[in-house]
Amino acid sequence: MTVREAARLTFKLLRVAVFVVLVAPWVVAALLRAGGRFTTTPFRWARTLRLVFANRVSCPRGHQVALIGIWDCRCGARFAGHAHATCPICGERSGWVECNRCRLATRIS
Repeated sequence: MTVREAARLTFKLLRVAVFVVLVAPWVVAALLRAGGRFTTTPFRWARTLRLVFANRVSCPRGHQVALIGIWDCRCGARFAGHAHATCPICGERSGWVECNRCRLATRIS
């Protein structure tokens, strides 16, 4: 083996070592994150669908909060319907409702 061949082999081994140390962990982390995202997405969709079709939710203290009623939008409009409905004036959706009993915010999105 000549000095030139030894230098080439050393350079190839150095490139592989740099790849293994610097690039490979990021590839593995990205694959794990993508796998986690694919496994949790159906559960998030199921939770969202359950909330969309619900007529009531529980506040943090356990009180029942109705999702069908009269709502005040932050633009000042008042409309009747479901809490998930869009405001007929500005088109915004509510992300939370207030408990009528304890006044705590309850997330609905």
